[in-house]
Amino acid sequence: MQRLGQDLRCGGRMSKNKLFRARTVVALIILVSAIWLSTLARLTWRPLPATVEASSAGRSDGGDLQLLAPLACTIFTAAYGETALFGNNEDWINPKTYYWVVPAKAGNYGCIFFGFDNFFPQGGINEKGLAFDANAIRSTPLNPHPELLPMKNSQHFLEQCATVEEALQWAKQYNWGTSFAGQIHLADPTGDAAVIGPGADGELAFTRKKPGDGYFISTNFNLANPSSGGFPCQRYETVTRMFERRNTAEALTVDYVRSVLDATHQEGPDVNTVYSNIFDLRQGVIYLYHWYQFDEVVVLKVADELAKGAVRRPIRELFSKQTIERAASAYSGYQRMVKLRRYGAWMWLFLTAGSIGVLIWKLRCRPRLSWWKRLVWGGVVTFLGLFGLLAYLFSSRNAVSE
Repeated sequence: MQRLGQDLRCGGRMSKNKLFRARTVVALIILVSAIWLSTLARLTWRPLPATVEASSAGRSDGGDLQLLAPLACTIFTAAYGETALFGNNEDWINPKTYYWVVPAKAGNYGCIFFGFDNFFPQGGINEKGLAFDANAIRSTPLNPHPELLPMKNSQHFLEQCATVEEALQWAKQYNWGTSFAGQIHLADPTGDAAVIGPGADGELAFTRKKPGDGYFISTNFNLANPSSGGFPCQRYETVTRMFERRNTAEALTVDYVRSVLDATHQEGPDVNTVYSNIFDLRQGVIYLYHWYQFDEVVVLKVADELAKGAVRRPIRELFSKQTIERAASAYSGYQRMVKLRRYGAWMWLFLTAGSIGVLIWKLRCRPRLSWWKRLVWGGVVTFLGLFGLLAYLFSSRNAVSE
């Protein structure tokens, strides 16, 4: 009787241990599943291209370049002989692009800006031929400088500066906040060019183009600190290769710069080239392209546009109906792709959740299956979803009761 009592007590403890293990396994499966499902949901829940909430519309810390990911824009300055050209591919997800004119007033130069429907300048050129645009890079901490005036936005570069050197000195007077997720590419008619970005030491860094003839490129890695991420960059390498192979005995042309922009434009549902521009910095001429369609160009003279006074106009209205329709068709296709990807991801999430539920029910029918096998199958189904469940059912269909 004493032996029997000991066995019963041991049996009770074993039953409790098995129950505890089973509950632990189920809890672990549910926890891992919840983490996986929430992570996958965050990865797939992206804004449709119609939104611009995360564009470089501004930052609460005083800076002005807060992009979601380092994917946006290819910018370069090329100066050879009597020609100085500034090229830019504006890469983003918002099709509502605009240009607007800010006439000169006391103490400010007249400017033409380009950007989106929030009218935050993404780039532009002023009456003196100073131009800028910006790249997205990984966010980098900056040392705070509360003793300086807060930086508002890059519009003031063009309004108050005539050369790259003046712009760099102007930038040093301001507090750029506590982090910076971009770099500003500047160029002027002398062929001088520079990029303002965050340095590895937490201070603003100024990367300069070498004097004289040559080219200067910025894409989506920090020129002042390439090791911070995004390097090497395929688009940067493409621009470099094309200028290295160019016959420098021939004059630099707008057509050649257009070919470089065409070679580095982007297409896709997450980011694509919504407009491109070439500024002739010495002649004061703008060459504008809509939605990576380089077969049609709109030519604007800076002086003529400034003479018209303040203007805000969608970029698409400058182009032919055929070009507008092709761009609209491409955008609609991207929207369908985003929606399909999103719905497909949610369907997979529901299938995975259902597969985990079926697995838990099936495991209850196999009480003698070891806890570590339960955990392994839980992980397999969590990560492989329906395919993991099918693998479990196939492996156990001829199994004997354990």
